Amino acid sequence: MSDGSLSDLWNMTEYNESLAAWNRCQILEWLKENQSSETDIYLKELYPGLAYYCEGVALMVICSLGIIGNLLSILVLTSQDIDLKPSFANILICLALYDLVFSVCEILLYSIKQLSPGYKEHYFMFLAPYLLGVVHVAMTGSIYTTIAVAVERCVTVCAPFTNVKMYGGALYIIPIVLFSFLYNINKFYEVETYQFINSKNETSYSIRTNEEYTSTSYVASTRITNCIVMGLIPTIVLMLLNYLIYRAVSRAYAHHNSITQGNAHRRDSTMAALLLGIVIVFMVCHSIKISLNVYEAFQVMELWPCSYKLAWGPKQEFFSVVSHMLIGLNSSINILIYVFKDFKFRLVLGNIICGLMESLFL
Repeated sequence: MSDGSLSDLWNMTEYNESLAAWNRCQILEWLKENQSSETDIYLKELYPGLAYYCEGVALMVICSLGIIGNLLSILVLTSQDIDLKPSFANILICLALYDLVFSVCEILLYSIKQLSPGYKEHYFMFLAPYLLGVVHVAMTGSIYTTIAVAVERCVTVCAPFTNVKMYGGALYIIPIVLFSFLYNINKFYEVETYQFINSKNETSYSIRTNEEYTSTSYVASTRITNCIVMGLIPTIVLMLLNYLIYRAVSRAYAHHNSITQGNAHRRDSTMAALLLGIVIVFMVCHSIKISLNVYEAFQVMELWPCSYKLAWGPKQEFFSVVSHMLIGLNSSINILIYVFKDFKFRLVLGNIICGLMESLFL
């Protein structure tokens, strides 16, 4: 809503008594419904097909491959032959578990709903309230486990002689599990299934936002908090940690110090490169989601105390669909980074696949 449009509408009030009685929120609502741009109209027409092919077809393929990839990653990372520090291996296993759960939830929340009318009509409304909570827990866990991977690598590379007991990574994993659940506990109650009588006088079911979670203050606070906790903090921390790791590795190579001496230190450098790949993919795939979170937070503050729904239009719906696909890709692609960056991972993965093939065909 531009200031020009709002001013024009205010000028109209002297000719229209009904408009003169409107408050600011009613005017903004009117502008949203009656002043759509050609781009908005085009995106509204494009949305059904985009949602079907991006959330339905593409996301189903991506997440299905991601489920297989994360299961294989867990098998490899639990192998004794992978030659990783227990804490680092356990954090990567935890990351794969979060991504596995997230991929399953994305299929159930978005893909099957687009591809199967029967699922959408008979099952989705009963699963959605639980899936919404689980998918947010999994995404939060994945984001902060990625940070934990970066912290572990930063300590190992930047302070190789620091002796901190991590109890197999438990000091990273347990706080993230607790935080992910507690931070998103409200998501399990935001949506509810309700019963109604349809036009054919039959009992039907649908989903709606729980009335307790529709207040403007609640929505504004959660949007702003989500922008900070799920967007700005992870981005800034990951950029800072990767800068520190990159600087430490660069100095080690330049001065031929002890970091590059011996197999163990070369292994640490390989893992630092692997982490860089994970973070780059994370930043690219989450860029749209983070941008939407920032935009939504600013719009909620600007439009206060009007409905937050005024901040969400066809452009945001369009980018939201693309974001779902990209985040699904992020949860599915880590195995390719492992394979590309680490020869030991490739070796162990090859042995596991050969063993599975032999058991299937022999």
